[in-house]
Amino acid sequence: MGLVKKGKVSDNQKYITMKDYSEIIKATFEKMSRNQVISPLLLEADQITNEKLQQHAKYVSLEPGEKPMFMVDVKVAIWGRLTGLLVTDRNVHYQCMKITFLFRGITMLASSKKRGKVALSDLNEISLGDIVFEGTTYLGHRLSLNGNVVGSLVLGRGITFDDKLVENLETLFKAMV
Repeated sequence: MGLVKKGKVSDNQKYITMKDYSEIIKATFEKMSRNQVISPLLLEADQITNEKLQQHAKYVSLEPGEKPMFMVDVKVAIWGRLTGLLVTDRNVHYQCMKITFLFRGITMLASSKKRGKVALSDLNEISLGDIVFEGTTYLGHRLSLNGNVVGSLVLGRGITFDDKLVENLETLFKAMV
């Protein structure tokens, strides 16, 4: 899956500003709605309610004036929200599962979550990597920020992943950096 790097927007060395990120993401969603099916697990800015933000409060703490641009909203059956991703006009907030060989069943739920955020101004690359499996059970995709794998991001509700969500995120990530 594609690795993308942040760089100049044009030959005259113009770089992306925070306002540009919002416009780029909005335009990318508009283009995706014409050319792709948008996964119901991917929420656009106007679909991200205060209730949704509360459901993701374990890893999201918005700064004053920070505005959500898109969110991965996956709730896995009885376990709840194991992982999550929220991109705002300033930061990438995430909660991933640590990738270890000790995933085994419920043990993965306890203390194996990694939470954090990266400022968009510091983001040089963002990508989805290899699929993480335990036997034949899907456990997520590797999420990399600035070349560092931060963990496994669950991108589906069942024993497999949502192809459309993966395609949508790859399109958005390419537009972002």
